[in-house]
Amino acid sequence: MSQTEYQINPGNITSNSEETSSVSKISYEIENANNNGLKKRKIDTQIKVFKKNNKFPRNLEYVDSYTDPKTGTTTSAFLNKDTGKVTLGMTGTNVHNDASETIKDF
Repeated sequence: MSQTEYQINPGNITSNSEETSSVSKISYEIENANNNGLKKRKIDTQIKVFKKNNKFPRNLEYVDSYTDPKTGTTTSAFLNKDTGKVTLGMTGTNVHNDASETIKDF
C-alpha cells in the first residue's frame, strides 16, 4: 500500500489576501510538507493549483524553502512578480526529529 503525499492546506487564503500574511500562513504548511518529504516541485505544483483556484495570490511565485535540521526552523521564499521583491516566511523552532538535542550544541 502506497502512502499518500502530503497535501498543503491553504486555509482561508484567497487570491485577494494580503501577500505578506499569505506567505506567513503558507510557510507553516510548507514546513509540514518538507517534514513529510514533499519535494520542491510538488510544493510548487500545489501552490500553482491554489493560485488557479483563487486560493493564493497570483502575483506570488514559490521560489524555494529550507528547513534547518538543527532548529527545525523553515524559511520559505516567494517572489512578488509585481514588485520583483522576495518575501521570506519563517516558522518558529520545531523541536521534533531530535532538533532539541542539537540546539544545545550552539
